Amino acid sequence: MKRIFFVFLLLLMSLFVTASFAYDAVPGDVIVVLRSSPGMSLYSVNSTNSVNGLKSTSAVQSFVESFRTSSNISVKTTYDALSQKSGNIFMVVHSDVKNENDLLREIKQNPNVIAASLNRVIHLCADEKIPNDPEYYRLWGMEAINAPKVWNLSTGSEDVYVAVMDSGVDFEHEDLKDNFSREYSRNFVGDPNNYGDAADHGTHVSGTIAAVGNNGVGVAGVNWKAKIISLRIFDASGSSSNSALIAAINYLTDLLVKNPGLNLAAVNMSLGGFEPLSPSEIIAENEPDYLALQALSSLNRTVICVAAGNYNIELGAPVMNTTYGSDGRIRNRKGLYFYPAGYQGIENMIVVAASNYALKRASYSNYSSHYVHVAAPGGNLDPDNANKPITGMIYSTIRAHDAENAPIYELDELISLEDSKRTSFYGDMNGTSMATPHVTGAVALLKSIFPSATASQIKSAILAGANGDYLRDNNISMYGLLDLRGAADFLAASLGENNPPKISAH
Repeated sequence: MKRIFFVFLLLLMSLFVTASFAYDAVPGDVIVVLRSSPGMSLYSVNSTNSVNGLKSTSAVQSFVESFRTSSNISVKTTYDALSQKSGNIFMVVHSDVKNENDLLREIKQNPNVIAASLNRVIHLCADEKIPNDPEYYRLWGMEAINAPKVWNLSTGSEDVYVAVMDSGVDFEHEDLKDNFSREYSRNFVGDPNNYGDAADHGTHVSGTIAAVGNNGVGVAGVNWKAKIISLRIFDASGSSSNSALIAAINYLTDLLVKNPGLNLAAVNMSLGGFEPLSPSEIIAENEPDYLALQALSSLNRTVICVAAGNYNIELGAPVMNTTYGSDGRIRNRKGLYFYPAGYQGIENMIVVAASNYALKRASYSNYSSHYVHVAAPGGNLDPDNANKPITGMIYSTIRAHDAENAPIYELDELISLEDSKRTSFYGDMNGTSMATPHVTGAVALLKSIFPSATASQIKSAILAGANGDYLRDNNISMYGLLDLRGAADFLAASLGENNPPKISAH
């Protein structure tokens, strides 16, 4: 049985429990993957709020109706692109009269069910921010990954897209608006067109990936020109559910299938959470989230960049001790495992740990020599630099209204808000959430330089080009610290003479 939910800085646990652990879940919901049968045309299944509204063949209609009736449930929605790609039927079912745990146990007895889980509540992996001055020299992470050496070759392409699965994006920000895609952005926790930022996290992540470069204001992303797709799956409190996560993956899968020429280079997933199943059990039980990411990965067009998590634990191993936050709430519970960073076998996924300013593992970062692929700058507040321009954290874009009651820096001089004419702001955060967009931006920049490269080729370049002198030893990561120049060199050599020449060492 799957029990999963994703976390913000502190793990939120519900007070009621029907098993050996307490978890947050959407009441009455179960996510199901049904086995198809001969003769079914999965291509005719359409999302619906009622099983009677399914526009499907009679065979599919009969099968779904039989399943619904036998389990006394209603079908909330189906995920068409994932169903078409996998050959099975992804859906969310609901009962108004049964407890979701009881419903899950009953559903798993159905021989046509190959995977089922509760619709767990998920949260962001986020950390604090500190208002600061918008100067490029504060972006020590760009220097650490050798981005400037690759910018000599290319600063990006407007034909490359990056999806940010997060709290939304401030699409009116002065440093993001020119690189924002309204066409493809969506909200999966409310009005589909309300994809603005609800919690500031997604805006900060987006700035590291693709803030406009060389425009005379603010900061620059790893890719100066890539288009940002906001996939909002979190509300203002940083909460969401597995169904919103799967809906966003379903949307991306559908978008890629319907647009074979779309260069959607990467999806940034700065999120994660805990559940009791081990990585091998996840694979054996065909967890819905795992299968959804497998379906997206199998297209070989998008690199899935995932945060390792901020709990100072080893991925792939159970949590050794239950720990609590400063407010007394549980951060993580003994015996649980962290996902999606702990998933194995997803070919086009990169798991990212965080380094500090000294290019050592950040104190909070999860680690593993088997599950973490690379590390990237995620930051740690250096007490010696707390009031200096380079604090040791990651500086990026934030929503303007978050700075309304805070002082800001302008040209190294502290001024009041009344003296400022800025309409958008910037600030510091740290976490594996901040490390991951460095890798996402790097993937997007490599796709700009090598447009014919597949997701698996770009992932291989990221891993092979990493700097093994940093963050590979001591059980931190498999390949070391992200090195964009090394990745570009590797990809140029592996793709042959008809691609841009190898970047010179300088």
